[in-house]
Amino acid sequence: MTGRKWVYIMANFKRNTSTEASKPRKIRVNHVRVWEDKNISFDLTVEEVTIYGCRLVQARKDGESDFIGFPSRKAKDGKYYSYAYTRISEEELQIICDQIAEALNND
Repeated sequence: MTGRKWVYIMANFKRNTSTEASKPRKIRVNHVRVWEDKNISFDLTVEEVTIYGCRLVQARKDGESDFIGFPSRKAKDGKYYSYAYTRISEEELQIICDQIAEALNND
């Protein structure tokens, strides 16, 4: 498939924008690592797709919530762009945090 055709397909791909609750996805956390600077990285499997090199970013201010940092690369403009991403609901974020805590407690 040529690059141009692939871009056309992706541009015309209809995204699910409904506000209805979607069916729960199977989520699994693998290879949890704590680095010297206390950052936590892990591999995230959603359904059958694994995203390597995710990070759990803890909130810096009160009122903010933790979030998942997906793997990214620095572009020529100096900004970082994610090259793998999936939407994570609050419920799924809680499941991921629970699995990370369980993995850290078992080590």
